[in-house]
Amino acid sequence: MKRITVCCFLFLLGSFTIFSLVFPETFFSEKENRFLQTRPNFSTHKLMNGTFGQEYESYLSDQFPFRDTWISFHAQMERTIGKTKINNVYVGKDNYFMESFDSLTFSSAQAQKNIDSLACLNTYLQTVGVNSRIMIIPTASEILTEKLPPFAHPYSQDSFLNQIEQQVGYPSSLCMAVSHTLSDHANEEIYYRTDHHWTSLGAFYAYETWANSLGIILYKKENFDIQTVSSNFYGTINAKLPLATIPDSIHTYTNRFVSFTAIYNKNPDTTRTSLFDLTALSKRDQYSLYLGGNYGLIEITPTNPVSSSTRRLLIIKDSYANCFAPIAAGHFAYTAVIDPRFYSDNIKDFITKNKITDLLVLYSASGFAQDRYFSMLVSSIH
Repeated sequence: MKRITVCCFLFLLGSFTIFSLVFPETFFSEKENRFLQTRPNFSTHKLMNGTFGQEYESYLSDQFPFRDTWISFHAQMERTIGKTKINNVYVGKDNYFMESFDSLTFSSAQAQKNIDSLACLNTYLQTVGVNSRIMIIPTASEILTEKLPPFAHPYSQDSFLNQIEQQVGYPSSLCMAVSHTLSDHANEEIYYRTDHHWTSLGAFYAYETWANSLGIILYKKENFDIQTVSSNFYGTINAKLPLATIPDSIHTYTNRFVSFTAIYNKNPDTTRTSLFDLTALSKRDQYSLYLGGNYGLIEITPTNPVSSSTRRLLIIKDSYANCFAPIAAGHFAYTAVIDPRFYSDNIKDFITKNKITDLLVLYSASGFAQDRYFSMLVSSIH
C-alpha cells in the first residue's frame, strides 16, 4: 500500500511538472484579487529552514492545472454532502459566506510584532502631539454571529482586540468601541455577503464612533449622496467558495458639501476629482471602485472646504480604509492615505514634513495580524 501511495504521488508530481511546462504560470488571480505563488527559487538555506517546502506547497496549490475548475467542483461536492465550512469559509444563513480564521492567525510572531510596532508608533505620536486613533475591525464571522451555520465556532477575535487595547492603551485604541458599534448594527448590511470587506454602511457607523472620539461635529447620513452603483458584485470569498449565490450591492457615500482632489504617489498626472473610480465596476474587483484601489500614497485635499479646519489626517491602512476615507476626508484640510504594502519612505519624516495633526491606523483584524509590511513602515521611529 505504501508503495502504491508513493507511486501515485510521484505520478501526480510528474504530471504536474509536465503540465507546468505546457501551461504558463499565472501571476495574479483576478477572481481572488491576489498574487499567486510562482515557482520558488531553490537554495540550501530555504530548504533547511523550511521556507522552500512551504513555498513549493503553495506553488503546487496555486498553479495546479485547471485550478478554478477544480475549486468549483470541490466546493460543489462538499456542499452536496452537507458541509457548512469549505475552504475555510462558512456557508452561513441568508447567503452569507464568511471566512474562518484559526488562533494561529492572531497569535503568530508576526501578529505580536505588529502589536509591538503599533504601541511604539502610538508612544511616538503622543510624544510629538499627534492625535492617534487605532481601529482594528473584526471580520464578519465575529460580528454576524446570527448568520453563522449551526455548530460553527470561529476563533474569537475579541482576545486579539483586547490584547491591542491593553498594550496600546485607551483612548488611542477604539478597537472594542467599534466592535460594539458594529454589533449594535449586526442586523444591517454592514459586511458583504461574498467579499471579505465591510460595506460603506459599516464604515459609516465606525466613522461616527471615531469622529465622536475626536470631538468632530459629525456629518449625518443625509449629508451624503448615497448611491447604489452596482448590484452584481461577487467578491473574493465567492472566488474561494464559488457556489451559486446572490450578488452584493455596492454603495458610494459622496459628501454633498465638499468635493475633493486626489493625487496618487505624488504624480500630478494622476490627479483625480473623484474618490470613486467607476471604471472598476466593469472589472472583477469592483471594490477597487473606492479610491481606485490600493496605492502606496494617496493625498486628498478639499477643493471647496466648508470649514476653516487646519487639521491634517494620515491614515495607515489596509483596504478596509478605502471606503472609509471618502467619508472622513471632509473634516480635514489634508488627508493622506498610506498602504504599507506599497510605501517604503520614512514615515517619521512624512509625519513631520506634512504637519500631520491626526493619525488613524485602520485595518481588518485578520489583515493587521498578517501584514508583513506594517512593522517595516514603523521601524523608522524606533
